[in-house]
Amino acid sequence: MKNDEIILKMLAKNPAGHVSGENLARAIGTSRAAVWKRIDKLRDFGFDIKGDTARGYVLEGIEDLIKPDLIRKKLETRFVGKKIVYKHVTGSTNEDAFKLALEGKPEGTCVIADVQTAGRGRLGRSWLAPAASGVLTSVIFRPKVPPQTATLLTLAAGVAAARAVKHVTELEPWIKWPNDLYIKNRKLAGILTEMNAELDRVHFVIVGIGINVNIERKIFPEEIHKAATSLMIEARREINRNQLIAALYHEMERAYLRLIERGAKLIVEQWEDIAKVHGRRIKASMIDGRKVQGVALGLSSDGTLLVEDKRGKVRHITAGDVEVTG
Repeated sequence: MKNDEIILKMLAKNPAGHVSGENLARAIGTSRAAVWKRIDKLRDFGFDIKGDTARGYVLEGIEDLIKPDLIRKKLETRFVGKKIVYKHVTGSTNEDAFKLALEGKPEGTCVIADVQTAGRGRLGRSWLAPAASGVLTSVIFRPKVPPQTATLLTLAAGVAAARAVKHVTELEPWIKWPNDLYIKNRKLAGILTEMNAELDRVHFVIVGIGINVNIERKIFPEEIHKAATSLMIEARREINRNQLIAALYHEMERAYLRLIERGAKLIVEQWEDIAKVHGRRIKASMIDGRKVQGVALGLSSDGTLLVEDKRGKVRHITAGDVEVTG
């Protein structure tokens, strides 16, 4: 990854001209043939790199790359986004943020990537989105609350992401429990939270968010072609990713402070308003293979989904997949 970053940073700094293979090879301490192999891999990731035998390489589509300085100028936050670590290519922004948190980086530190090669979703799912087409970011939080309260950050992040999307695009996504954003019946975004804690103390929480932004329908692989969507598809225009990230950080800080300072009640109410699941028939597939069907009653104060089954028993859904059936 380090060599890929060096190559991309050199190309990004020369938007008007080519960078020779010789200069790139010298920068990463390898041969021109090895540079060509890395360039070819970066193209597989989705970076639009053109090559010329005489002049070298040029990175096109550079106007849509993430610009941390521009994001900071747009921010109206107290701490989220004040420190941004930007990588063109990384394994996982959550893993990067986790390492930074262990090193003691402050609350609100954000990691952003154009491509993550080992990104993980809930239940271990993953999909490699093309370069410079989505928002892939993770934020470090250090809440001084019990672990059971910190788990509600997943709900807060869902509320924040939905509000940021609406602010920038005027689209109104809904939340599929607990943390996926959908437009109509197609998935737009996913959220993954990871906690480092003891029994009664939270060290930090990493909130990772991935949003499909400027992805054309034909780009989605066949297995998710009908199940996924992007902001470009739904809004019928390209979306400025830097503007969306700034809006996301603003909404994440607001939702986080609301949860920490005022408790779970308001976040739960806001989540239910966006999810619109109350009173709907749902089917939950549990991690252990059990299935629960019934009518959703909303959320408990700890973020558990309450479902009344056909026998009238209220079931508490804490993990698994939920499908709205009616």
